[in-house]
Amino acid sequence: MFLNRIFMPLYLRCLRDVTFIKGKTVTNGKTRVHYIPNKSIVLIHTLLINELGKFKIPLPSATGWEKGSSVRKNLLRHVNGDYLFHTFWYKVDISHAYEHVSPEGLALILHELYSGVPPAEIKSYLKSFFFLPGKTKHVVTENTGGLVEGFPASPKLFNLYAEFMIDTNLREYCGKSAITYSRLGDDLLFSSDVPIGKQKKKQIQDIIALGFLPINFKKTKPFNLLKLGEDGYVVNGVGIRNRNNQAEFFYPRDRLSRLEVMLHSALQGAWMNANVIEGYMGRFRESTFGVRYAHSRRTKREERLVQMYRKYKNRLRLFSYMESDGSHCNDKKFKKLHQIFFWYCSKLKHKGDIEVFAMIEDFIQSTRTQRKATV
Repeated sequence: MFLNRIFMPLYLRCLRDVTFIKGKTVTNGKTRVHYIPNKSIVLIHTLLINELGKFKIPLPSATGWEKGSSVRKNLLRHVNGDYLFHTFWYKVDISHAYEHVSPEGLALILHELYSGVPPAEIKSYLKSFFFLPGKTKHVVTENTGGLVEGFPASPKLFNLYAEFMIDTNLREYCGKSAITYSRLGDDLLFSSDVPIGKQKKKQIQDIIALGFLPINFKKTKPFNLLKLGEDGYVVNGVGIRNRNNQAEFFYPRDRLSRLEVMLHSALQGAWMNANVIEGYMGRFRESTFGVRYAHSRRTKREERLVQMYRKYKNRLRLFSYMESDGSHCNDKKFKKLHQIFFWYCSKLKHKGDIEVFAMIEDFIQSTRTQRKATV
């Protein structure tokens, strides 16, 4: 049985502890609901992920939500034999992707892997541990709100669902039409060196509709890299363009300015969300890290930003170390951290912040004394 194979040792304990926390984040003025799983749910999802990993299911179109995937790798698929990005692009966005995953459809897909288990049984366990209870305002399906956003196995299950529902058919059609296709999560990218006309776009939309995944037409748009010139186009936070007869990545100026402001404010002592800064820096690295082709050199402004980020990380290490007693550090790390201390203290003293400087200096002396006493 499906339950015996995966969940039975933990079923009785987990069944009593399947509640989860609901939270909200606001991104670009839009409120996004996410869920924080408890330890039992995390354990169940980890077991399923490991179980699915044994099958080594190929997902040739998926370049997101998989180990080793990135926006850069997704875009590099759309480079032609001359090391230039394709000219004609069509970007398609799936509306509320997780909410439109059907437990019936996913159960039938898993039944192909676990042929000895009835689809009804698989569906029952999926609805118990992997799907939201009740309906949502976006979906009208059988008593389910779709995959849970924030749960560990949701990205893996969505990639598996999309592979069988849309990816296979899209690859087949695009192969016949000289179109390159890739999917980063719920963002579908099509590119070609020949125009992607209305008939081709309609065919693509029909294939996606057959997979019961609705298109968000507000975010779906075509673009022509040749017409855009050096301005390029931003895809998932990374800019692309063809310049000097080669494909090139770049980091958008507005995002660069925003990142500079956040780092400058953090270095001045203002509280900034570290996760937001790390997210921006992730896209910055993908945009400015050179490879054999699609090479991008960092400008002087970008190099200054890298230096600001290093100072910001040193500041974080400084205060995280001040909150500890230093006992977890080996001699090499202890010496490095004190170098950071002295660098930061010199900056404070130069600015005239004598009170903070004295506090840090006292902390250094006390940790040295404690460390000598323990040796």
